[in-house]
Amino acid sequence: MTIAKIRADESLPDLVRFPSLEKMRQEIERLREERAKMRMERRRGRAQQKEKRAEQ
Repeated sequence: MTIAKIRADESLPDLVRFPSLEKMRQEIERLREERAKMRMERRRGRAQQKEKRAEQ
């Protein structure tokens, strides 16, 4: 079977038809988690700066 035939066969699961999709999903999830951590760190930093200004 050629790749085109495999991909055209809708009776097969997506992970068989498009094996790279799962890896792509995992990478997208990893990037989302990484960005969420970065946003949290930025928010924490801004909150600390705000507290320092309020103390002065």
